Amino acid sequence: MDSATKFGGPPPSLFNQLPPSHLSKLMNAGRLMRLTRGSVLFCKGAPANSCYWIRSGTLKVSITSQIGEERILALLGAGAVVGELAILDNLPRSATVTAISDASLTELKKSALVSYLRQHPEIYADLVTILVRRLRGTNDEVAADSFLAPPARIARAVLSLVDRIGQKTGPGLYTLSQVVSQRDIGAMAGVARETVSRTLSEWQRRGVVRREPGRRNLTVRKSELEHEATR
Repeated sequence: MDSATKFGGPPPSLFNQLPPSHLSKLMNAGRLMRLTRGSVLFCKGAPANSCYWIRSGTLKVSITSQIGEERILALLGAGAVVGELAILDNLPRSATVTAISDASLTELKKSALVSYLRQHPEIYADLVTILVRRLRGTNDEVAADSFLAPPARIARAVLSLVDRIGQKTGPGLYTLSQVVSQRDIGAMAGVARETVSRTLSEWQRRGVVRREPGRRNLTVRKSELEHEATR
């Protein structure tokens, strides 16, 4: 179990947990497309007819309240699949997905996915197991939002980012690129940006994280951050 799931972050994509041979065959049936930074892949409420495998770049999955407050559900990097649930349950998109860096994707049409599933009905048993696992992860996340203090929620959000888009830069050290802002972390944790700033400053003083002057890169000591997530 990775720390994103262990500490309540978004579970891995549904298709990413299928046997690699199936994922490879599915994505070979898709077409390559590119997004520039700031482009919207799809909006909440839109009809769904494709899912997407991220080849490079970072995408933001978010929802917005009626008063304009954003909650980021996930930041996804290379190797992740986004948008697959809506094409399986025939309901509208449940979130908005935006490129926060230039990105290249493989688009898989719903018709190609349905055809593949009909040819390989054994996949359905795997999908049921994966969906149950996702439901358990969602329950953990709801509990975390309800009972954990803001610093622990921030730690869980950062750990989720480490597992999704972090780069290992030393023994136990992981770095998040400058595409991730304090506002992004706050939107994932459900806290204000100012709370994130104060928490990161305290962690930096204690050596849990390191920020280079003038840059937004954030380097974290993963084991110490895992401890913060349980406090």
